[in-house]
Amino acid sequence: MPKVRHSVNLKSKLTSYISEFKEDGLSTDNKILFCNLCQCAVSSTQKFLVQQHITTSKHQANKQLNSKQRQLFLTQPTTSNVRSEFNIDLCRSLISADIPLYKLKNKVFREFLEKYTQHTIPDESTLRKTYAPSIYDETIQKIRDEIKDSSIWVSIDETPDKEGRLVGNVVIGLLSEQYSERILLHCDVLEKCNNKTIVKLFNEAMGILWPKGIMYDNVLFFISDAALIWSKLDKHYLFEKVFLKAPSRVNVLKEMYPEIPLPPKPILTRWGTWLEAVEYYAEHIDSINNVLLALDSEDAVSIDTAKTVTCDISVKNDLAHIQHTFSCIIKTLKSLQNRHLSLSESFEIINSTVEQLNRGRGKVADAVRAKVDTVLSKTLDMKNYKRKTGVSGYIMTNGKVRNIQEFRKQSCYIPQEFAMLSQLTTRETLKIAADLKLNVDVGTRKKNVMIEEILQLLDLQKTENTLIGNLSGGEKKRISVGVELLTNPPVMFFDEPTSGLDSSSSFLVISHLKTLAQSGRTIVCTIHQPSSQLLDMFDDFYIIAEGQCLYRGPLCDMKAVFEEAGFPCPKYYNLSDFAIEVACFERGDTIENLIIKYKGRSGNSEDNPVGCQDDIVIEESTMPQSTKTRIGQTTIEIFSKRRYEKTARYPLSLWMQMFILMRRSVLCNYRDLFMFIIRIAAHGCVGLMLGFICFDIGNEASKTMSNAACLFYILFVLFLISPFITVLVYQLEAAVFLREHLNNWYSLKAYYLSKLFSDIPFQVLCPTLLLVFSYCLSGQPFDMDRMLKTWIMCIVITMCGQTIGLLLGAAFDVKVGPFMVVTLNIPMSLFSGFFMRLQDIPSYLQWVSYVSYYRYSFEAEMVNIYGNNRSKLNCSEDFCYFRSPSKILEEFHMEDVSYWHNMGVLLIWLFGSQIGLYIVLKWRVSTSR
Repeated sequence: MPKVRHSVNLKSKLTSYISEFKEDGLSTDNKILFCNLCQCAVSSTQKFLVQQHITTSKHQANKQLNSKQRQLFLTQPTTSNVRSEFNIDLCRSLISADIPLYKLKNKVFREFLEKYTQHTIPDESTLRKTYAPSIYDETIQKIRDEIKDSSIWVSIDETPDKEGRLVGNVVIGLLSEQYSERILLHCDVLEKCNNKTIVKLFNEAMGILWPKGIMYDNVLFFISDAALIWSKLDKHYLFEKVFLKAPSRVNVLKEMYPEIPLPPKPILTRWGTWLEAVEYYAEHIDSINNVLLALDSEDAVSIDTAKTVTCDISVKNDLAHIQHTFSCIIKTLKSLQNRHLSLSESFEIINSTVEQLNRGRGKVADAVRAKVDTVLSKTLDMKNYKRKTGVSGYIMTNGKVRNIQEFRKQSCYIPQEFAMLSQLTTRETLKIAADLKLNVDVGTRKKNVMIEEILQLLDLQKTENTLIGNLSGGEKKRISVGVELLTNPPVMFFDEPTSGLDSSSSFLVISHLKTLAQSGRTIVCTIHQPSSQLLDMFDDFYIIAEGQCLYRGPLCDMKAVFEEAGFPCPKYYNLSDFAIEVACFERGDTIENLIIKYKGRSGNSEDNPVGCQDDIVIEESTMPQSTKTRIGQTTIEIFSKRRYEKTARYPLSLWMQMFILMRRSVLCNYRDLFMFIIRIAAHGCVGLMLGFICFDIGNEASKTMSNAACLFYILFVLFLISPFITVLVYQLEAAVFLREHLNNWYSLKAYYLSKLFSDIPFQVLCPTLLLVFSYCLSGQPFDMDRMLKTWIMCIVITMCGQTIGLLLGAAFDVKVGPFMVVTLNIPMSLFSGFFMRLQDIPSYLQWVSYVSYYRYSFEAEMVNIYGNNRSKLNCSEDFCYFRSPSKILEEFHMEDVSYWHNMGVLLIWLFGSQIGLYIVLKWRVSTSR
């Protein structure tokens, strides 16, 4: 009896401790007191020992951490008499936008809302307790009104959160012929995942939907995978029942093997955590078995069952096999969670894991490898990565390594976006292309005849005098074809010629390409999802997926070949759509049958993807004989009208190329009338403004400092305007220049010189216009020598600005280029000697003044205006210290400065920046090849 009384007293004592300290995570199995937060047993002989434990820093830290991590669920609505329309609208907006209410704790977000709403923003707890329940009730009522007594389907999904808690989500929808939205009706934390808890969650959700009585007959379709998951994972949860449900048994485990951690808690939907559990049991299965043997089997049924499992040899073998074959996946998953990994590093980790999985043996390993291959094959990034890495080889033409220059003469490539200058008309575009691409022995009359034939062939007569910028997409496509037809290439490659066009324009473009093919040329197109009308215009097809050929041949045989491979095409179905669906695995998980069938038909037994170490052989011939191009095992018929002989790289001389490009640039500048007027007006207005502000101060001794500012500002404006105009020139013409240069239309030198010389009229006219107003109105000396030197100085500084603008525009993109112009001008102007005397600049920064173009231009202009024994200035006041011009130069420490020395340094700046421009252009060309 005393023993029984002791047991009863211990049980009641432990229960009283748990109820008294219910916030501290205590639990009991009626034998010992266990702290769930600290994962250890607590001495319960005296109450003060329990209090001593819960006051320890470790327990308090675990308690605080647990309280921070817990997520709140809406259960019973609370009511409040104090309500605000703004608060309820705010709460409804945040919930509708999926913005968590705790975001209101963010100070910046809170201040932003208060500033622009002119309302006091309530706390998160106020919204959650006072307003969220009413919004919840409104939402539930809307769901009830929508469902009413209709038939529904129900799906229950169990998802673990980051805390490891199992959250059940009840999703419903209407069963009707029309599409209905999925509705999340209810969610709650599940203590367990079994039939009982799922049924309970189902009844709770249906009670919310139908509070007056659950209409079970209206639930016609119910989905839940909880029981299946539980049955597959019962062995692990068997050990969880043994240890995690009884603190006294955990204590036994810690006493026998203190170095072994508790069994892990895998998350249902994260299979990497299950592999970690397998690794744990594989390493500690014998130790776990010893602990089980030390426990009393009569204490719980799960102990006896667990002993049977740990003694089973097949279980140990399975654990060892899984650990050996698939433990690499655990490291892979952890490595891929690193946010700082590059894409290539991630792919290398995946490839390494795949190699390790390939070493596995057995049915399970084969199934895993097949699943991994299927997943990776459907990943577009992996496909692109494999195409760009590990590819080697060379292309052969006529039995020799391909000469890229000669190859380009025999073929042409029209990209999806064919860049052209929008300021030229259709005829002008073709005329300039003919002048650049055709030899000098082809006369003007013959060129005009060719242009007329191309306009007629491509139906462009109506738009021959229309600017390129005003044409439609289909007309631009046809012009791009016409530009390449001038050299009559035997082979023409087109990248998606119908992309971005409507059905009518697409049909027109393909019709013209069909005409070109019928005239003796070979037309090769990549095309996506053509209509049946367009599909019938093609003679042969070459379908590729995963780097392998699925089909090669005429359209009439494609349907039969696919059916023989196990891919029957439905009646009246577009063959192109069907082929794409097969290639994208929408008609099956594998395309091996098509690949094998193609290799069998072509007689190729090697696994050789297209484009990897294949020879392309071009044999020359004359009409009407055919030239054969072999790509792997694919033969393309090529017809040519003449034999291509080895000629010079460019059809024209350097000076002829430069003349034609200059003529084109001048024409484009003339067509850009708005920019032409802006450049002239800007210089004229600035000159007038300076002239009126500094009116007649050039010969006034009392205003010498203002006159120096006027002279500096003239130079500053002339330099600053020029680069802002030219900094975007290269970016606007880059695509045209690279296409034409890489196709051997003209050399880099010709383009470079044309850009420098074509803008010379503006570089002379604009500074002259500015000087006419500013120099004359400001009262500068009317001495021919001084005026001529000032004019030369202004032209040189304008040229410097124009060249530096071209240089920065070519070196940087369209966003960074203008910013770099400003960034370069700020330090150059600070070290000019105008804002601060050069002697006052710290010694460790004076070197910057030696590279400042503003310094040399300002010094040269000051010496030109006030030097060369200029007579004394007028003085309108009683005394003028700077009446003598030499005093002004002494004030700026320029008495020993030479005009021509500074001019020489500026010319070095000019030529140096021009050399830099040429180097940058050459670098741009080399990186784009």
